[in-house]
Amino acid sequence: MKKFFFISLFFVLILNVFAQEKIDSLKVELLKELNDTSKVNVLIELGKETIDFDADLAESYAVEAQKLAETSSFSKGSMMALNILGNCAQRKGSLDSAMLFYDEVEKLASEIEDNKGMAIVLSNKGIIYINKGEYIKALEIILRAIDYEIIVGDKKGMAEGYLNVGVVHYYMGDMENTLKYFKKSTVLTKEVGDLKVLKKGYINIGAIHQHLKEYEEALEYYQRGYDIAEELNDQNDLSITLHNIAQIYTIRKEYVKAEKNYRKSLAFHEKFKNQRDIAKEYSNIGSLYREQKRYVEAKEYFNKAITICEKGGYLRVLEDAYGGLAELYSETNQYRKAYASAKDYIKLKDSLLNIENSKTFAELRTKYETVEKEKMLVLEKARTDSLTAINAVVAQGKAEAELSASNRTKWIVLLIGLVIVAVLGSTSIMQRNKRKAQAEKDAAIIEERDKGTQAVFIAQEEERKRISKDLHDGVGQQLSGLKMAFQKVSKGLLSENPKRSKELEKLSGILSESADEVRSISHQMMPKSLIELGLIEAVGDMLQKGLGMTGIEYDFEHFGITERLAENIEVSLYRVCQELINNIIKHSEAKKVHVQLFKNQKKVIMVVEDDGKGIKAKNVNGQGLLNMRSRVNTLKGEINLEASPNSGTLATIRIPI
Repeated sequence: MKKFFFISLFFVLILNVFAQEKIDSLKVELLKELNDTSKVNVLIELGKETIDFDADLAESYAVEAQKLAETSSFSKGSMMALNILGNCAQRKGSLDSAMLFYDEVEKLASEIEDNKGMAIVLSNKGIIYINKGEYIKALEIILRAIDYEIIVGDKKGMAEGYLNVGVVHYYMGDMENTLKYFKKSTVLTKEVGDLKVLKKGYINIGAIHQHLKEYEEALEYYQRGYDIAEELNDQNDLSITLHNIAQIYTIRKEYVKAEKNYRKSLAFHEKFKNQRDIAKEYSNIGSLYREQKRYVEAKEYFNKAITICEKGGYLRVLEDAYGGLAELYSETNQYRKAYASAKDYIKLKDSLLNIENSKTFAELRTKYETVEKEKMLVLEKARTDSLTAINAVVAQGKAEAELSASNRTKWIVLLIGLVIVAVLGSTSIMQRNKRKAQAEKDAAIIEERDKGTQAVFIAQEEERKRISKDLHDGVGQQLSGLKMAFQKVSKGLLSENPKRSKELEKLSGILSESADEVRSISHQMMPKSLIELGLIEAVGDMLQKGLGMTGIEYDFEHFGITERLAENIEVSLYRVCQELINNIIKHSEAKKVHVQLFKNQKKVIMVVEDDGKGIKAKNVNGQGLLNMRSRVNTLKGEINLEASPNSGTLATIRIPI
């Protein structure tokens, strides 16, 4: 099944702050008779001290510090106050506002040539780019921040920077460099004895183990990070750790523990009014309920998440919530066809696919003709070698005949015999070489044909991925944005003409359903479960959705497959199974379907059996079956369709791995 709350691991990123002092002593200090510069510094320290557990309070201190710093022309004070305001906005999920504050900080740091200030603000800006998914830009900026940390000799700052670089490499799929930079950060952290950075290192290492499905190790490191966060009273990291622990319990189907941790995380976010993360946890709880088939509660939490996201513009969380709601509607048979705009979009993408396929076929044809010429040269050389051998034997026979003229009668029979043997032998060699050359030629043709077919399938699947992503990220988000804009406009219309309420509600419903349908089509084009969770989860999901609404009983058994198969094998087996199930639904009149998937020595085997009326002879060469055979052949596998012992059809697919 698709689990929208498994899409990303929540790595902890470093928001740079300075050394901390006791809050009470700072407040006492503030009450003393201080000059403006000293007051700014105390207010800034109060802001840093309170930001981890009360962002609103920290923001109020920073605003007061900023006003006082501007009045007294204290540029460094303004820079530090603006940095805290950026931190507060970032923690509340207002990334664009945070970036505006950081732009001002960078400008001031450059003017007063403050290298440490530059390191801090560049690091913070890098984190925003990570959150926006702009990883190359994030990496460039964070490495610049590390350069400034090296200039000032701050090992703690360097450790924080390396930790963030590791996070960027993780999201870019580079696990080797992820571990490399996490280790560099850990070494420096131990040198400076900084618990805060060590805590974040533990949490990130836990996330790596979670990614590798090493759940016990992940829980161990998360617990270490949680213990330090609790000691430091770091509410932000406590909530992140609880969220990650909840993810693991959900994967292990320990739903009670998962919900307990999600709700504890939610409580932290509600305390600090972090609307984006509140919505995220609502969506995750909704997905948790959906997986348990608690559909009424799931729908309630998805709608809570959507309401917050539409108000705050949190599009990433919004797409997860919409996706979860789409899954829920699909599982409860509330499903409609795509609207004309979505069909037109797919039609356009299909036309682009045809153009790309034409280019692919042209390249394959050129490659095939080149190989064909090479094979003809090999064949011609084999024939020439055979004729040379024959001529050599005949010439040798003539020479021996002339030298032995006096014994002509004696040797004539022997020479004739030798010539016959030589000719027969040469002919045999020639035929063997010819057959070998022909076999090589045929093998090359078959190989090129299979490569061509495989290239077409790969191109189709890649295009399906692109269409799916474009529908999901493009049209889907545009529809969501359109809905939010429509709701704003409708409020004004209602105030002017309340009688149009039903009409506006109907239009709003159509927009919502359109967005749901587009996302549903996106998932059909390339199931997220297949990409993220593998073949077993994807087939189970497909059987549930395909057969669950038809009344056809089914069971799905799998064993021996303990790790992911190659992507081309998983995609091909999924598509073949999908075609077989579609044929069963349309033609077989079956009442029960049995699907098996298992690994036997060096092959993966899929068996699909139904108790229907069986496949007809005229359908054996149908287009659907030909496509299935082509897919399997490109993987050097085989597919057999035969009558089932229980009547119906038995399909067996074997693919070497």
